[in-house]
Amino acid sequence: MRRQQRGLIVLNGALLAALAAVCLAPGAGADQGAPQPAAGAGARARGTYTLLSPRIAGVQEGSLFIIDAANRELAVVRWEGSRRELITVGHRDLSADAAATTGTRTR
Repeated sequence: MRRQQRGLIVLNGALLAALAAVCLAPGAGADQGAPQPAAGAGARARGTYTLLSPRIAGVQEGSLFIIDAANRELAVVRWEGSRRELITVGHRDLSADAAATTGTRTR
């Protein structure tokens, strides 16, 4: 076995050991990497998601509307094919939008 291959095997073993140590460490739970709510904000509820894939005029790549009904949020992302990644188009707090429009409906 060549020296370079042996070095890669040792490196992969070290990375695997580090990953195991982080995952198996006391207090390493599923919520460790989750974003924390802002100071003063209440605990964030577990999301209930609905995905919509609309056709948007003038946009070739696919887009997704991600609605979190439990937290009343909407996020819009689109696929950027040339960069091979999802790009965030926007985010809305639906509770704030609903509160801002309450009583503005005319007959």
